Amino acid sequence: MKKLTLIASDYNHAPIGALEKLSIKENYIDHIYTELIESFPINEVVVLSTCNRFEIYFVSEKDEIENLVADYIFKLTGSELLKQEQTKYVLKGESAVNHLFEVSAGLKSQIIGEPEILGQVKSSISRSRESRASGPFLLKLFESAIKTGKRVRTRTNIAKGNASYASAALAKASEVIGSFKGKKVILLGTGKIGVTVSKYLRSLGLDSYYIASRNKSRAKSLTEKYGGIPISLDKVKKLIPEVDCLISATNVEIKIINRSMLEKLGKFKSPKVIIDLGMPRNVDPEIAEIKGIYLFNISNLDQSIQNSIQQRKESVAEAEMIVTKEVKSFRKWHRNNEESDISRSLIKHFNIVKEEVLAVNSHKMSEKEFKQVDKITSLLVKRLLHQPLSFLKNDDGPHREMLLKKGVLNKLFGLQNHSNGR
Repeated sequence: MKKLTLIASDYNHAPIGALEKLSIKENYIDHIYTELIESFPINEVVVLSTCNRFEIYFVSEKDEIENLVADYIFKLTGSELLKQEQTKYVLKGESAVNHLFEVSAGLKSQIIGEPEILGQVKSSISRSRESRASGPFLLKLFESAIKTGKRVRTRTNIAKGNASYASAALAKASEVIGSFKGKKVILLGTGKIGVTVSKYLRSLGLDSYYIASRNKSRAKSLTEKYGGIPISLDKVKKLIPEVDCLISATNVEIKIINRSMLEKLGKFKSPKVIIDLGMPRNVDPEIAEIKGIYLFNISNLDQSIQNSIQQRKESVAEAEMIVTKEVKSFRKWHRNNEESDISRSLIKHFNIVKEEVLAVNSHKMSEKEFKQVDKITSLLVKRLLHQPLSFLKNDDGPHREMLLKKGVLNKLFGLQNHSNGR
C-alpha cells in the first residue's frame, strides 16, 4: 500500500481559523479533482474537507509527490498549512488506511464519536466518484472505512449520549416540544457554537429557521450552507411568540433575553424552550419562573455531557479493536488483489512469449505437429509458473513482500503494471 499517500491538516495541527481558510469553496473541490488527475502523476484522489480537517488521499506511482500537491493547494487557496511541517501531517500506506478508519469511527474527532464525520466521509467519496477521480483502490478503501465507522457505532457506545452542549440542549428541548421537524426556531449567533447548532438543527429535519446576528454576512453565509432565514436582532422580540424554541449562542456580555421582555409579550399559547449556550450567559435565569418557559443553560447541561463523554471514552479501546480488525481485513483484500494482478501479468507474459515463439516457427511444422507443440508448451508454461504463483499466494515471509512491494517480478520479466494504481 505504499502507493497510497495522505497529506492533511486538522485541529490538532492548526488553529480553527486557519483551517477555515483551507476549507475551500465547494466548486474548488472540482478543480482539485480535475487538476490532480489531469496535470499530476496521480491515479486516484479523494478530498475530505470539514471545518476541523482538510485531508487529501491519493494514489501515485511517483515518490514524494505530496510536496507538489501541497504547492498546488497553496496556489489554489493561499493557505500554507500543507506546506509547513508544524501544521501538516503526511501518512503513507497502511498508516494512512488506519488513520482514515479511525476518522470514520469518530476516534479522531474533537468530540469522540461525533456523528457528522461518517456522513462527511461518505460525501467525500461520492463527490470523488462523480468527478471520476477515484478508482478501484480508493473506492474500496472508503467503502471499508465507512463500514468500519458504522460497525464501531453499532457495536460500541462511542456515539451514545450527547457529548456537546448543542446536542445535549437540543435533546432536552425535544423532551418538551417533541420533534423539531416542522417547528419554528430562532438561533442567535453565528460563531463556532452557532455553526454547530445549525448543523444539528438540519440533521434533526428542521426545514427552516431564523438566524439573527450582528454580523449580517456571517448570518447569510450560514443560511446558504445549512438553511435558515437571516434576520436582524431587532426582529427577534417580535418573533418570539411564534417560535417553539430560541437558542442563544452569542459571546456578548449583556442579557439579550430578560424576564421583563418576555412578560410584556403576554401569555404563550404553547410551551417554549429557551436555550442559553452563551458564555457569559445571555439569558436572564429568572425567565425560568415564567409559566410555559423551559430554560436550559450550560450549567444544568454539564453533568449530562460529562456522563456521555465518560461513556464514550470507555468505548475507545473496544472501538480501536474493531478498527484494527477491519484494517487487517482491508490489508488482506489488498494483498489478494496485488497477487492477482501479478499472477495475471505473469501468466499473460509467458503465454505471449509462447505464442510469439510458436508463430515464428509455425511454418516449420505441420498442423498436427503445431497442435502437439502448442499443447506441450502450454503445459511447460503451467509447470514453470506453478512454483512462483504458489509462493506468491502462500508465503508470508519477507521475500514475498519484497517481490510485491519493489516490483522485482515486473523488472525481471518486463511485465506491464495492470494494478490501476493499487
